[in-house]
Amino acid sequence: KSITGAMRSEWRLNAQADTRLGSAQVSGHPVLVTQHAGGEGVEIRSPEIALEAVTRIASPTQFSATGWESRADTFSATLHIPPGWRVLHAAGVEDIRGTWLSAWDLWDIFLLLVLVAATRKLLGFKAAALAIAALLTAYHEPGMPTALLATLLLLLPLAVIARGRIRRGVGVATTLTCIAAVLALVAFSISNFRLAIYPSLERSSVGVYDYATQLDHNARSVASDLILESTAAMAPRAAVEGKMLAAEAPPRNQQNAYLLDETDRVQTGPGAPNWLWNSVTLQSASPVPQAASLSVMYSPPWLTRLWRVLGVLLTLAYAGVLMSALVRTLRNPPAATDPTASGATAVPAASAVTLVLTAGLVFSGLPQPAAAQAFPSPQLLSELEQRLLQPPACAPHCVALDEGLITTTRQTLSIGFSAYAAADVLLQLPTPREGWQVSSLQVDGAEATARLHEGYLSVRLTRGPHVVSLSGALEGDIASVNLPLAIHNLNTSTTDWQLSGLVDGRVPSGTLSLRALSAARQEAGNRIKPDPIAPFFVVHREFDIGLQWRVVTRVTRLAPTSGPVAVEVPLLAVERPLSNAINFSGGQARLQFSDRQRQISWESSISPLGQLQLQAAAGEHYVETWRVRPSALWRVSHEGLPHTRPFGGADSLQPLWKPWPGESLTLNFSRPEGSAGPTFTTEAVNLSFQHGAALRQSQLSLNVKASMGQDYRFTLPTGSRVTALSHNGNELSLPEGNTISVSLQPGDQLIGVTFEEDGGSGWLSESPRVELPDGASNISLTYTLPQDRWPLYLSGPPIGPAMLYWGVFCVIVLGALLLNWLNKRLATGIPIGLPGWLLLGIGLSTVNSYGVLVVAGFLFLLAFRQRIDTAAMSRLKFNLMQIALG
Repeated sequence: KSITGAMRSEWRLNAQADTRLGSAQVSGHPVLVTQHAGGEGVEIRSPEIALEAVTRIASPTQFSATGWESRADTFSATLHIPPGWRVLHAAGVEDIRGTWLSAWDLWDIFLLLVLVAATRKLLGFKAAALAIAALLTAYHEPGMPTALLATLLLLLPLAVIARGRIRRGVGVATTLTCIAAVLALVAFSISNFRLAIYPSLERSSVGVYDYATQLDHNARSVASDLILESTAAMAPRAAVEGKMLAAEAPPRNQQNAYLLDETDRVQTGPGAPNWLWNSVTLQSASPVPQAASLSVMYSPPWLTRLWRVLGVLLTLAYAGVLMSALVRTLRNPPAATDPTASGATAVPAASAVTLVLTAGLVFSGLPQPAAAQAFPSPQLLSELEQRLLQPPACAPHCVALDEGLITTTRQTLSIGFSAYAAADVLLQLPTPREGWQVSSLQVDGAEATARLHEGYLSVRLTRGPHVVSLSGALEGDIASVNLPLAIHNLNTSTTDWQLSGLVDGRVPSGTLSLRALSAARQEAGNRIKPDPIAPFFVVHREFDIGLQWRVVTRVTRLAPTSGPVAVEVPLLAVERPLSNAINFSGGQARLQFSDRQRQISWESSISPLGQLQLQAAAGEHYVETWRVRPSALWRVSHEGLPHTRPFGGADSLQPLWKPWPGESLTLNFSRPEGSAGPTFTTEAVNLSFQHGAALRQSQLSLNVKASMGQDYRFTLPTGSRVTALSHNGNELSLPEGNTISVSLQPGDQLIGVTFEEDGGSGWLSESPRVELPDGASNISLTYTLPQDRWPLYLSGPPIGPAMLYWGVFCVIVLGALLLNWLNKRLATGIPIGLPGWLLLGIGLSTVNSYGVLVVAGFLFLLAFRQRIDTAAMSRLKFNLMQIALG
């Protein structure tokens, strides 16, 4: 399950009651599945949601559409069906494709009605019932000869009304159509009998869905969007903060909200299947409510097998009815009647006219082969799109800027720097904010063209080193430039302008300000000095509640803007300052601001606790503000003072309080309880084995994902001997028995085992029985057959090798029964019984699957020749007949 969107409250997503969460990732970070308010879910700590989860549903026939206790503005789901299964019908959203019922469009229904109505008109109700049964079960099966059946039905009324040469032409057409129909029905029968025995023959190969790559792609794309959005949002604020001078280095960045404690048992969930087969897509462009559910009706493998067999038998019966009716009509033509009479003759004539008029429509509306409809599948197109749009591995840090130089004259500004690109990227350039007009851009000494992208001038760079320079005219006495990417080792060469924002060769605020020196001196001379005012400050405390609890206190001077000033700020009773650059004594932070210094900050640690009491101090020279930033490990509730305003659209994720002196606030902290779940998952198993004269050798490969260090134990067959054991390519000592224990590390790992057993190959061979500690997904078995063995039957996973001969054998049995019945019905005198036809078909099938048809046809022609009076034939006809038989 994948969710992308925005959250503005609650900051938790619970799964529906019928959905069991196995594992989850938020913005590419594994998170702990926890219990809260009687539900199972995950904590969200960012307004933008990028959630990926592996879940299990209680019932595959009726389940929640979204899977979460939340509505969805848009909805898209793919239901993957293993071999042998079919989805007959699905309901719950507006757009469903891939089910048996959705395959029937209006044209298919019209064609079915035309064929059934014509059959009833020509052959009666029983034949029409057979036609509708055959077409309903086999119409969408691969290789269904619908066109040839329609042709036979079209020839039937023509055989009734045709006379003379036209009748002989109809007879030739009937013979050719019957031969083509027999060949097509044989191929159709073989194909469907094979599919009934081995459903995996539906496709020539199985697709692969790389779940891990999909998660990584989604996480990178979301992370890239968040970085760009945060950079754009920070630019205006950075312009103001860039003017502040700090007493010490700013505190380190906020903790990752999804960091986990080493004692947390992060669930790895069930292994995600990586196969692609038939699929059903369910989509909705309109909102899907939380209570919406999907209902799916399946055809299990046993029913699908029966379906295919019945489809073959009913289609053969329907074709047999049409062919026998044609043969009877051509042998015994109806007596000539008055063309204007209304009676039996008028019915075939009307049917013939109707069929001729609709023949073109019928043939143009025949269903296309299933393979043509399914390729390329939506999954393949989606996978191709993901690969084409996948960002480079270095994103979003693919460019490094160094050796910058800022040069100004009274009227121009030039910025040059060296750039190294690790991939082909679009570089965001220094962009004018005010007072500067870029007129020239050069890359490696050549003029280049910039374009505006996401609010910044940008230019395309190829992989490798480059030299970039921008220049343009300065307008007025004030200018500012936004630098979206940091330029290291930035030097200046300027005499007529004063630069602000440049600190130790870099621009930490991202904004460079310029002011003409002549304007600054004139402003200073004309300024009227105000009377001294009392100092006033804002004390802002930010509580970062994560793996380690800490509070960052920032004291910002509002007045006076210049001159040295001192202030004492009380410490919290629970905080322990971590800074040595500030004087802490008597529970106070004694701060000394220098001239024009705007802000002083320090960081303190706090021990985790269940409740924290805050009270705004009644200070005369300052006011306080409080903000709480909880990680996914903690939930925070508050009592007393309400928070004031949203932060970035999130009114309760990082709440802000602005108390009056003396007002208090109570913060309650609780840690959600983790749900029970596995901490390791066997994601893939590959077992290859081969038989020798006296030994059976096997190689086992296990792909295991673990969230913490632990032992992984599994058991080989009794009596087996381990000859090689490795973990992530490192050889391990061999165990003495058949039980193997490997120490897992957090992350993905590969375990390889080679072992052998006593015993050669016999009539029946089975794969070695390996007992794993938990269930496994994506199991692959490879059996190398001895050269002196011929496999008769294979069983095991639904996707695997197939014995194609058994489909041919089923058709041989049906053909033998049919030929034996025809032999007796027509009294041909051919001295071959049912066992003889079976032996003949089996013997010829090893050479050519259609060879038995040629031999059987030749024998029946010889039998019919005995009934011909050759003495009454002319010499020419007799010779032509002999040549045809020869």
